[in-house]
Amino acid sequence: MEQHIELLLNKLKKDKGFAKKMSNAKSIEEAVELCKAEGIEITIAELKELKNSKELAEDDLDNVSGGAFTPF
Repeated sequence: MEQHIELLLNKLKKDKGFAKKMSNAKSIEEAVELCKAEGIEITIAELKELKNSKELAEDDLDNVSGGAFTPF
């Protein structure tokens, strides 16, 4: 589980285009599909865990706090 989160965070840090797509996602399901398209097999539960994590760096929070996670 943590491996998927780590892969996602690394991708968000390195690929600003992907980070923008994630922040523009309309739902958490869309965010999961974007991850899968990039080879990151993350689940909705893992994304929710990431969103609620207190251990994220400020840059990480900026990358994952966009529209994809607002409804949750």
